Amino acid sequence: MQQLLQFSKEQCPFQYRSQIVELMRQEWPAAFDGRDDDMEWVHQVDTNPTSFLLIENEIVISYLAVPWKQVMHGGERYKAFALSEVVTNPIYRNQGYGLRLIKEAMSFIRHHQPDISIFTCKPELIHFYSQGGWSFIKGTHLIGGTRHKPLRSDLLGLCTMINLFSDKARRNQSDFKDADIYLELGEQLLW
Repeated sequence: MQQLLQFSKEQCPFQYRSQIVELMRQEWPAAFDGRDDDMEWVHQVDTNPTSFLLIENEIVISYLAVPWKQVMHGGERYKAFALSEVVTNPIYRNQGYGLRLIKEAMSFIRHHQPDISIFTCKPELIHFYSQGGWSFIKGTHLIGGTRHKPLRSDLLGLCTMINLFSDKARRNQSDFKDADIYLELGEQLLW
């Protein structure tokens, strides 16, 4: 029987951590370049990530994290949520499990009264994330990393997905178009 689990990322049950890290290593091998093969579980406490995990018989089917933080943009402070580390076990792909998980994440985000939800994805995944409630915002780029060592989404060939939740964000929607949005997540980090 399948189970949907939700917990703060640092409380991820140990028996699932190595499976998740291995799935991420397969999906994004470049992100693991120069890191130890026995890399431990990574989480960013300052972005308060919540993990969503779909399992069956102790096997990880699909996983994602929902980080959030306050972001300054256009002279305004926004409570911004994202999707991060979205991955489905290859043997379970194309069966709707990832979509189920991003819809659960959307409900979670909505419940926490965000101003915006914003993250990046590969161009071929725009339709997938659109089914979960986000929209592609052409010409807008997320800048991760730090101010001194920025990591630009456009230089990585990534597209920006967004959902404007609050009245303030909808009033200022033009501020998000054709814009660079700085996240300041830490070196080599991007949503």
